[in-house]
Amino acid sequence: MSYIYRTRTAAAWLILIAVVCFAQLAQATTTRPSANTNCPSIAFSFTVTGTAPVVSSNQTPVSATVTIRSGGSMAVGPMQASVPIHNLRFVEKLTSNGNIIVAGTYQVETDRAPTETSAANFNGTQGPYTLINPQLTGVISQTHTPYIDSNNNNQFDPATECLGTPAVLVYNILPACPNITFSYAMTGCTNSIVLSNTTSSGSATIALCSGGTMAVGPVSTSVSVSTLRLLNKVTSNGNVIFQGRALETNRSIIDVPASDYFNRSYGPYDLVNPQVTGTISETFTPYIDQNGDGRYNEGTECLGQPLTLFYTIALPIPQAPTNGLVAHYPFNGNANDESGNGRNGTANGATLTTDRFGVANKAYDFDGNDWIQVAPSPTLQGNDFTLTAWIKPMPNNNQFNIIVGQTANETTQNAWYLGLYEAGTQVLGYTYQDNYVQTNITASNANWRQVVYSKTGTTARLFIDGVVQNSHQVPANISFINPRGLLIGADDDAGNDGIGDTWFFYGKIDDVRIYSRGLSDSEITQLYQSEAPPATPPAPANSLIAYYPFNGNANDASGNNNNGIVQGATLVPDRRGTPNGAYRFADGNKIVVANSTSLTLNNAYSFSGWFNLRSFTGRNGNDGSMSNTAGVHTIFSKNCDRDWLFFMVLPSPDGVPRMNFAGGTWQSGLSAFKNLNLDTWIHVAHVHSNNQSQLYINGVMAAASVGRIDFAASNQQNLIIGGMNCWPYFFNGELDDIRFYNRALTTQEIKDIFIAENGPIQSIKTGSWLDPTTWSCNCIPTTNNPVEVKHVVNVPAAQTGYGYSLKYGVGGRVDMGSGAKVVLVEE
Repeated sequence: MSYIYRTRTAAAWLILIAVVCFAQLAQATTTRPSANTNCPSIAFSFTVTGTAPVVSSNQTPVSATVTIRSGGSMAVGPMQASVPIHNLRFVEKLTSNGNIIVAGTYQVETDRAPTETSAANFNGTQGPYTLINPQLTGVISQTHTPYIDSNNNNQFDPATECLGTPAVLVYNILPACPNITFSYAMTGCTNSIVLSNTTSSGSATIALCSGGTMAVGPVSTSVSVSTLRLLNKVTSNGNVIFQGRALETNRSIIDVPASDYFNRSYGPYDLVNPQVTGTISETFTPYIDQNGDGRYNEGTECLGQPLTLFYTIALPIPQAPTNGLVAHYPFNGNANDESGNGRNGTANGATLTTDRFGVANKAYDFDGNDWIQVAPSPTLQGNDFTLTAWIKPMPNNNQFNIIVGQTANETTQNAWYLGLYEAGTQVLGYTYQDNYVQTNITASNANWRQVVYSKTGTTARLFIDGVVQNSHQVPANISFINPRGLLIGADDDAGNDGIGDTWFFYGKIDDVRIYSRGLSDSEITQLYQSEAPPATPPAPANSLIAYYPFNGNANDASGNNNNGIVQGATLVPDRRGTPNGAYRFADGNKIVVANSTSLTLNNAYSFSGWFNLRSFTGRNGNDGSMSNTAGVHTIFSKNCDRDWLFFMVLPSPDGVPRMNFAGGTWQSGLSAFKNLNLDTWIHVAHVHSNNQSQLYINGVMAAASVGRIDFAASNQQNLIIGGMNCWPYFFNGELDDIRFYNRALTTQEIKDIFIAENGPIQSIKTGSWLDPTTWSCNCIPTTNNPVEVKHVVNVPAAQTGYGYSLKYGVGGRVDMGSGAKVVLVEE
């Protein structure tokens, strides 16, 4: 099956969209002319490449048929033969049926005399084959009879040269496929969009609310809808429930009729974890079911251009309730009421500060003698009410810290207030005549928290971050004799004049709301969701094959059951201080994870983890002896010797007390140097794909290189955390949150892991002014997660002239608030 015309130019390859049917051709029963009685057997084979590779040979007396779509081409070769290729030639005979153009230059004649061609021409492209009249189906029949050109004159000599058995190839040339286009409307909970596959890169993104549905249709197409079908492929990312069942990560291609897909509703789509945004990716390719058998027949039926849809399943956008809102203080640069009722406040000492979104001058800071005053108003004096506020308190010794309160009646009584109790360890909602409800608040100084106190009839309820914590029965009616106005950040308990004079608040307050009714549980949840800052981005879950959060054990939290066996390592508090949240490793300690198919790595992988090196002491990399300065500290390994997959912390070769972070294999490692302080948690990640590696430190790329990782060798061995199988290199410190993926994570995904697992940190130290303790926050600030430090000391009045020494490392900074100063002294 050589070139049909030896003098023509090979045309550009086109995608062969036909099924290539083939059969093996007959073994040569060689024709021996009378003048030559020593003809050898001639066998040959070659590959025809279309949608699948085909080897045709003349081993059996059967012809082969190749189906080609009009406009398509065919790649031929390589050729193999039982005789030298340079001596092998063919006598060709060509016939055609139908009006066929080959390579765009010449119409194939109905019949053609035998011609000759060299076997060397079997490495090239034939076509394109085009029908002059697309309504006709053309057939080309090509017969190849091999012979050995022993005379080397490029022509068959029947007296001296040998012919083999003929092989026949039949090319079926089908009409070109029509352009299949379709478009339809999709209506979700947030938008409506019309989609079309008129381009090969067609795609669209549709936003859907969690719990929402999607209507599809009507459809408009260039072909009959009754004969239009779709090859459908679905993938999902995130914990997505679709119509009551969880979507699997990958689903095989299914064949569905367009009439079923369109003109119907889909959903509801729900998120299993409302903090995770799920994404469904759906690709479908249309085809015309010409055979009417309800399935795609490759080669005889026509595919259209694929269209990919991305359904982003997002939480519904909540709105804060407005019914009954009588005062709202968002503190947008001032203490004005933005409910529209004009009950503006006056700040007394409180200073504007950054809010929970990090925006400057959008909240007020109270330092223990400040308040905001609002004049009395009858609309603030109902029996039912809801008080809401966002707070970020600081430690103090006050029994009460008033957030917002309504002063009235005798000096020792209030109509109601919301505040903190017992030095900020509890939230308290108070109603007239010592009726109150309270609840504990944990880590109150770590983050912004929303607190709500709501009274309906005789029931008072207390909420933290949108969730009810406690309730209590209280009198239905409240007495408002001698009202003295509203105070934010303090109480009026002495002067009886509406001025703050006691129970001052320490910390930040924002978004104070007062309603003249008791909000329902769902309304308070909705209010929280409408005002809460964005959630920390979730760590990626797609392709996570093993995850060790070390929450009291070494179990795999990825769902793949790659649980670890602890050998000597001990549970200790993690970087957040959570008990039993990390593992401490020393000489001889490790966690062994048995090898499994789910841990198999092919061409890509990603590792992420946290470490806290306690000492440079470890095993020397040269001889395995103990070294105080040159220890090799293994975070994980899989396999040994020079092809192992690993990540470790090594001493730098120049002897400087800094560390070399290395990942990959011994032969193609990747490293980055970084000055390393002991007793400091650091996040590291290693990504490898297509012989390219990247190393990340604290969410930022630190190094990149090109090199090969021998995954095949590593796939045969156990996973070791904190050590190795065949070398004594142990990790001297703590490890936590170890993750493995069987794909390459993106730079953004590495950053997401770092942010999600680092989280906002606030460090506090409270003590005596004489405290000589050297103190560090042991924390990692980032742009999105700054570290806020407040060192509270009680300084006797007679000693106010004394100063303090502040030490901070490279890149450190101290931001001082209003009225504060830093005094540096020489030691």
